[in-house]
Amino acid sequence: MKKDWRSVEKTFLDNGIDYQLRDWYYLCKIDNREFYYSPQKGKWRLKGKRVWLQSNDTTDFINQAKVYSPPNRTKHNRKRANSKSNSNKNKQKNNNRSYKQDSYKVREAFLAQFDYYINIQRKQGYKNAWIWHSLLDNYKLTTAEICWLCVVFNYSPWWAYCKSKVHSDGLSEKEVLRIIELNRNQWLRYFQHRWGGWNQRNSNSSSSTPPPPPSPSPYQYHLQLLQLKFPFTKEELKSAYRKKSLETHPDAGGTAEAFRQINHAYQVLSKV
Repeated sequence: MKKDWRSVEKTFLDNGIDYQLRDWYYLCKIDNREFYYSPQKGKWRLKGKRVWLQSNDTTDFINQAKVYSPPNRTKHNRKRANSKSNSNKNKQKNNNRSYKQDSYKVREAFLAQFDYYINIQRKQGYKNAWIWHSLLDNYKLTTAEICWLCVVFNYSPWWAYCKSKVHSDGLSEKEVLRIIELNRNQWLRYFQHRWGGWNQRNSNSSSSTPPPPPSPSPYQYHLQLLQLKFPFTKEELKSAYRKKSLETHPDAGGTAEAFRQINHAYQVLSKV
């Protein structure tokens, strides 16, 4: 073994190579680069690199070390960067999918608001559009909730898409249609179970008791607020709105709720 070590060191000296013996390997300096060399295993590596390479003998190691060029890591790093980028994209995609799934849910708070307005609508004889405008004025609707209203009102999916584009997160027409297709039957069953459909009478009233007469107009409540009667002109509507808004404004001694109702009545009647 000693002869082998001496043979290795003689080869280093013959080639003008500086070396240091460290335990079972040599630290050699070849062409201003440092290498580790293990005679016992016949392996070597560039200092700072982890990969060991094979050599037949000391001379073979020296020849390999002189021409050795470490592998270009740019491609590897690019692959790692692309992999990380794809991972981030997939993560973002999953987050977006999770967000979309959450946005498909109809919130309990929305159903409670709908319950409040449908009871008023049935008592006053208003049209379904009154529920829509009331919810829109007092509640931030999601696309799923607009789709829910579309289903229970028996409106076209195109209506839901247009309303979502203006009042919500603006999903594509395909996504809106998918929400409706996936949930239509479930939503209709829930609506039928909770509110009994649109023709359901109050279960507490006697079957022999005639139903109350309908309101003369679905806009009667709004007309009363603005003290108007059909027919009216746009100028009359604006004049009545200005008058009542001044009376109900909080700065003039009114309340915020009264002022909001006047504003809502004007918005509804301006679309008639």
